[in-house]
Amino acid sequence: KRKVRWHPDFFTTVAGSNSQGRDLKRHRFGKVAVMLATFNGQRFLSEQLDSLAGQDHPSIDVWLSDDSSSDDTLAIARQAAKGWSKGSFEIIQRNVAPIAAGTNGIDLEQALARSNGNFLSLMLNGSINAEYYAFCDQDDVWESSKLTRAVAWLEQQPEGVPAMHCSRTRIIDEAGRLHGLSILFSKTPGFRNAIIQNIAAGNTIVMNRAAMLELRKHTFAGQFVSHDWWVYILVTALGGKVKYDQEPLTRYRQHGANLVGENASWRARMVRFKLVLTGRFRQWNDVNLAALRKISHLLPAENRQILDEFCALRQGASLLRPLRILRTGIFRQTFAGQLSFLAASLMGKI
Repeated sequence: KRKVRWHPDFFTTVAGSNSQGRDLKRHRFGKVAVMLATFNGQRFLSEQLDSLAGQDHPSIDVWLSDDSSSDDTLAIARQAAKGWSKGSFEIIQRNVAPIAAGTNGIDLEQALARSNGNFLSLMLNGSINAEYYAFCDQDDVWESSKLTRAVAWLEQQPEGVPAMHCSRTRIIDEAGRLHGLSILFSKTPGFRNAIIQNIAAGNTIVMNRAAMLELRKHTFAGQFVSHDWWVYILVTALGGKVKYDQEPLTRYRQHGANLVGENASWRARMVRFKLVLTGRFRQWNDVNLAALRKISHLLPAENRQILDEFCALRQGASLLRPLRILRTGIFRQTFAGQLSFLAASLMGKI
């Protein structure tokens, strides 16, 4: 005989005494926890929440963490929570100090640190419990199939192995008009790429429980450049699985208040090149590598060797760095990006 057991979040079949004793678990409708960070997001939040409600996936808990908004963000969130029918809708109010103004307006470093802090508070919140976890920004729009497509791939990954799904994005303006697509990354994701480049925009990431458990064990305040890049680094460093979906599943809204802009335009490329020249890229690598060294004993031997070689070549003779980089197999996704990286290595900017 075979017993069939129903659970609100997934369907499980358990083989009887004459079987091989294996659980044939299928997470048909595994619960997704959407971790949404907000701050003064009243302009676009309603549209984002509508797109969450319009997801094909039937089981979604929303965890909205707000950084002391002074506009109607919380009122919009509370109204959405009243009509939420896919699961629970929790609102967390963080008491944080205002961001100090810099010489050119808002201080970007402070703003990024606070955004990271908000997402960090969600990542480390043990009350958030689901089969799958998704980051969410306040001003984007999700395609209706975003979660079902991500979950369908995550279901196929070995149980207990950290896995993360991300995707290309459509770029829209403040009025929702389409302006193009993000850069298409065609090379297979992996640690050799993640150690120097982030291809996983946070607003596209969906991960399994194993990935979230690793994040909760190995993530601390101030040890990562951005929450999305750290997820990509950690999952691949530990030998996990990453899927970059070439189908755009998120509409990324480009507007004046974005902390990080789109990546496809020449302006975006020039901004990145400026970050290299000013030493910001090298500083980011310092932060990420320091975090990786703390868990190097957990990495598979191949990834541990990649980490050691990259750390060593950053300190070695500059004229030999491009050759050593090519030997390690460390790469950026595009030909132009790889050339820029090799040039930056000659200048000691990596």
